[in-house]
Amino acid sequence: MRITFVALIPDAGHVIPLLRIASTLRLKDIECHFILPEEGKGLPATHGFEYDLLPPVLPANADSLLKKISHTSPLYRKLFFNRYFETHYFQPIQYKGLSSLPLVKDIIQHRKPDLIISDEHLLGAAVHDLGFQSGIPVLMHRASGSNQQCQNPQPYADEPSLLARNTIPLLSRIIGKFSDAVQSKLNHKLYRSIKEMKIEVNQNWGEIIERGKQSGKPKQIFTTGMATTERRHLHSRITVCGDAQAFGPLPPLMAGDISTEDRAWLEMQPDKPVILVSLGSMVTITNKLSRCLIKGAKENHCRILWVSRTDPVPENFKGDQDIRWISWGPQPILLADRSIRGFVSHAGSGAVQEAFWFGKPMLCIPQIWDQPYNAWVVESLGAGRVINKNQFSVEQVSRYLGDILHDNSIKETMDGHSREIRELDSGTKVFEYALAALQDYKRE
Repeated sequence: MRITFVALIPDAGHVIPLLRIASTLRLKDIECHFILPEEGKGLPATHGFEYDLLPPVLPANADSLLKKISHTSPLYRKLFFNRYFETHYFQPIQYKGLSSLPLVKDIIQHRKPDLIISDEHLLGAAVHDLGFQSGIPVLMHRASGSNQQCQNPQPYADEPSLLARNTIPLLSRIIGKFSDAVQSKLNHKLYRSIKEMKIEVNQNWGEIIERGKQSGKPKQIFTTGMATTERRHLHSRITVCGDAQAFGPLPPLMAGDISTEDRAWLEMQPDKPVILVSLGSMVTITNKLSRCLIKGAKENHCRILWVSRTDPVPENFKGDQDIRWISWGPQPILLADRSIRGFVSHAGSGAVQEAFWFGKPMLCIPQIWDQPYNAWVVESLGAGRVINKNQFSVEQVSRYLGDILHDNSIKETMDGHSREIRELDSGTKVFEYALAALQDYKRE
């Protein structure tokens, strides 16, 4: 059996879940192959999978656009930034992704897979359409998982005031027209290219949707996120839609290792517990929050291993032996280390799954997209605490760090979830699901 995995969004949060699935299926002697944009080529290579590359899709200023999300006010984002972000980030990705579909089709016809598993986000419908055209069944995977399957509360979402929310629609229309006019006058060429891009994307999507209607076959969607645990323990607090099968979480990818120096630092003071801080690669936090985390750690007599390429290092803590900053580290390897007693995270889907797998209590600081919901899940399952990135104090941070380090009820709850997740045998269930999908398609 041959399976081609298609990830037209090269972000780690979309590629790594597919790699977990592929790594699991490889144990069942299934041949796995990847198609993804050039920006994501390092991920399948690291784990020993063959891959074909597509042209780059991310805008040149993608990193700066993503970092701005966490440092703008809710009102500003609603009125100005979200519109700009949609035009200059998501739409170019869609445009470039749609432009690469003929190449994807050629690769699929050359590779002749029995089954395609695709990331469902943004361009999933286009891949499903390609499968229909090529006569190959397609399974869609939701990386973000349950937040798209549930009507759920998001108490930690960064929202403007009620008054602002009521006035935003009117102001958005006024500002939008003004913005278009200014762009048209100041940079006719740029405005024209953006307008043409929008038109082409809309036309392409129209054709894809029409062919989807003709196929008469609903998309088969599954998730290997936290949905199994959520359905078991939070069913009274969420309304779960029935369109997606839930398996998982799957075992984390254990490739790579930390340096000898980092290992020595972890083992240097075994009597001092270590907090792992990793807040994702897309956003940056403020100096104020950095200082609060460090002071909170000091008050709880623990050390910090801080993994970040972007977070600021407060000047007065440089050279502190209880704090170690590294630009990168394999997160599952670090979470598996017994020196790590707690995990400060942005509550990305992958981070939450890995924390639960290794039984590490979490302090969540959600930033964007699915993270507020994921943080709510952590808190609701009794596995950690949540801080609002705009409303916090040294006292609160210190207290919450103390909870994830010393509260036995949190630790025992997280250990229970970890045992439950490991006993699910999700890998076998994903294999059986893929096999059943292929057999159903052949019978049809």
